[in-house]
Amino acid sequence: MSKNHPPSWISRLPGTARALIVYDHREEAHTLDSLMGERGLLLVFIGDIWVPGNEHAIRWVNQITRPLIDEGVLSALVTSNAAHTLKGFFASSPMPLTFPLLADSDLRLRYLCAVERRNAIVLIDVHGYLRVRWSIDGADLPGLRSILRSIQSLNLPAR
Repeated sequence: MSKNHPPSWISRLPGTARALIVYDHREEAHTLDSLMGERGLLLVFIGDIWVPGNEHAIRWVNQITRPLIDEGVLSALVTSNAAHTLKGFFASSPMPLTFPLLADSDLRLRYLCAVERRNAIVLIDVHGYLRVRWSIDGADLPGLRSILRSIQSLNLPAR
């Protein structure tokens, strides 16, 4: 695989995705570029944050955040809620959250990352390529080793 020409199964996010403004639980504006780690960004898409079934995904992101940071990849949880709703969730969460909660109430980020209305995880490299996409259903989340292998296979230096 050439550094300049990724395999054909990898899709490049449109420029509009990287420039799209999303708000976090503090109601601060971000773009994908501002959320990006040295090697990439892991986005975990769920629906409504208050749905009890999504608690497992929230705990999972909390557990994998530190190992991903060590690999140069930052993570964020993307919900279908508005930013003010996320602010309330963050304030009332019984566990300290170590990652941003992002509001995607108009589902534009979901659409641009091609995950539509399903729960999913996407790994985006620093060049804006969508490298891996996992569909998730309830407790069926990829293992940390699987994600770390995907990150290591990026074979990309830090930006």
